Amino acid sequence: ASGPSTTLSINFTANGGPDNVGYDIVNLHGQTWTKVGSWTNHRGLKIDRNRIYFLDGVNHILDSGSFISGKNITIATLLDAPFTMIDENYASTGTGRKYQGYVIDLMDEMARNLNFSYKVRVVADGQYGAQYRNSDGAIKWTGVVGDVVDGMADIAAAALSITPERQQVLDFTIPFMNQGLTVLTVTRRNDATNLFQAFLPLKIEVWIAVLISLVVVATVTTFLSWLSPFDYYSRAVDKFRTSIKDDDRINNKSTLQAYKIWKLEREEELEAFSFGHNLWYALASFLAQGADRTPRSISARLITAIWWLASVILTATYTANLTAFLTVNSLHITINSLHDLAKSRSMSYGVLANSSIESFFSHTTISPYQEMKYNLKNVGSNSEGFKRVLNSTTEQYAYIGDAALLNYAKSQYCNLTTVGNFKEDSLGLAVPKESLYWKEISIQILRLREEGFLDKLGAK
Repeated sequence: ASGPSTTLSINFTANGGPDNVGYDIVNLHGQTWTKVGSWTNHRGLKIDRNRIYFLDGVNHILDSGSFISGKNITIATLLDAPFTMIDENYASTGTGRKYQGYVIDLMDEMARNLNFSYKVRVVADGQYGAQYRNSDGAIKWTGVVGDVVDGMADIAAAALSITPERQQVLDFTIPFMNQGLTVLTVTRRNDATNLFQAFLPLKIEVWIAVLISLVVVATVTTFLSWLSPFDYYSRAVDKFRTSIKDDDRINNKSTLQAYKIWKLEREEELEAFSFGHNLWYALASFLAQGADRTPRSISARLITAIWWLASVILTATYTANLTAFLTVNSLHITINSLHDLAKSRSMSYGVLANSSIESFFSHTTISPYQEMKYNLKNVGSNSEGFKRVLNSTTEQYAYIGDAALLNYAKSQYCNLTTVGNFKEDSLGLAVPKESLYWKEISIQILRLREEGFLDKLGAK
């Protein structure tokens, strides 16, 4: 609207504000205020810096362009590896720096670049931050969020997920890490090995076929040894017939008696290719142990060569399957996906209590998260969750948490593994609402990301 006045026309914008806005900028000179500049919404700022005087008559102050430079600030964090941990040297000797970890390295780098110092305040309750109502009914916050909201710290420096609820009371910087949630579970060793476990790489049908093949090969080889004129048995018979004609000692006796004498003299040679010996020979060939004698006839040698080839192939297959069975299958993952975990009746699971993850499960309407929230068995800290997974002997337990934290736990314990990746999440530093530090810290995080410093920290 617009209308006449006693001086000039007064114009308003559609929102009800003045159309023409102007301010005078004054500076105290002695006992009087002197105009040194002006600002209007059309022309912007115009100021005469030569007419500005500060304390002791100084008319120029070096402006670093930084609100955080030279300051000693307090950061609120909690002990949660790998982001913030007690330094090993300090833990053993009590000297040196007390804390180390991803967040500490990040703050060190920003402190060097922005020229500030900081002290670490570890929250007493060990929580990231959740809402609650005090005795007066007012909404309060726990953990690192509560320390910053209550003014006990300047920055919340931890693996703090950016959520709408926290964003209402804090200003989050540009995320220093983008990740998701995953499931931490323990790999199970198979039951103690037994004598028959060596036969498991091949099916029972294969072993039955091997036994039948041993009998068949031994039987065929025995008959060929008896029937072939070129094998040991036939040659021995020929020698017997010749000896009956040429040996006077044998000629004077009956043929049956001569046969008995000949059989006793040739017992070892005749037994060399009996059925029992051939069965043993087939088994020795299968086990690559060799034999004292081999067939002489072409037909028996052909059968033997085929059996050798089959034995080599079967032995190689068994060796490969046995190696895979005893190594890869000695450890197996109890679940393969989040849906397996949701359907499991034998495995319990949980998240960190009073965390953004618990809030996500409580309010989501998406399956299977919605069904899983009724079965959550939550823990008080991430370290407690790791221990519960490691100690899950009678009760199988899986822990759902931030991928960065759980992947670190997996790297520390060889019998832990992670399964799946869901619900993309961002971690950032947090400052009080309208904090003067927000812009500088966010820009610094962007620079560190572009320089690859954050990637280097993640791989450390």
